Amino acid sequence: MKPNSSKTTTSQKALVSSIGTQDGGHGSETPESLAIAAWLALRTPEEVDQAAVWRASQHGIEVFFQYSYYDMSVRSCDIRGDADRSAVAAELAGFLTPAPVRVIEGWLAELSVITARRQGDQEEEELRLAAYASRLARYPADVARYVCLGKTWKFWPTWAEMEEICTAKVSARRRLLIELEGRPEPAIDERPMPTAEERERIQELVNQLFPNIARRREADHAADGASKGRRANG
Repeated sequence: MKPNSSKTTTSQKALVSSIGTQDGGHGSETPESLAIAAWLALRTPEEVDQAAVWRASQHGIEVFFQYSYYDMSVRSCDIRGDADRSAVAAELAGFLTPAPVRVIEGWLAELSVITARRQGDQEEEELRLAAYASRLARYPADVARYVCLGKTWKFWPTWAEMEEICTAKVSARRRLLIELEGRPEPAIDERPMPTAEERERIQELVNQLFPNIARRREADHAADGASKGRRANG
């Protein structure tokens, strides 16, 4: 995959070069990472992929992708060149810079007013917004914006629908970094487990939305406890 050089402007090259000085901005916000995220968000995932490949070529690394016919995700990546691949990988990590959560929440809020969906109460809406934003923050800014506003949705999408698109759109960059770093592709789902606080918030919401289920669960727990008590006494 080689980018069309006629589409790469001088200012774009300058910022692409500055991306190479960052570690991707994960976990913290700096003026540099915010600038990179803003730059990414103004472009499509395909344009950012081209910029990443162009950047690698500046170090003498040629990149060849093989795509899946199913969803156009990258199935494999072949790289050629004698450059210090770990150093190139460190530079290209900036192309995975996520947008700030507050920015993603703004994109989601805009999506919510242009799609059809069932309206919930304020707490449910806030929980949905937080849940989607925290997950989208695991993807580069361009990918997160694309799945919110670059793609046309008629109905509010499920997270599974969004995740499938995000995974496909970021696959080229992730596979490129895997090859450059010489590490095996993750064989397991790397999504973090929900925290105790998140589980508690979700459970409270479920109890509010489905009080009959909550009462039945409490009754079942009470009956189970009574049964265990009788067996212990017997």
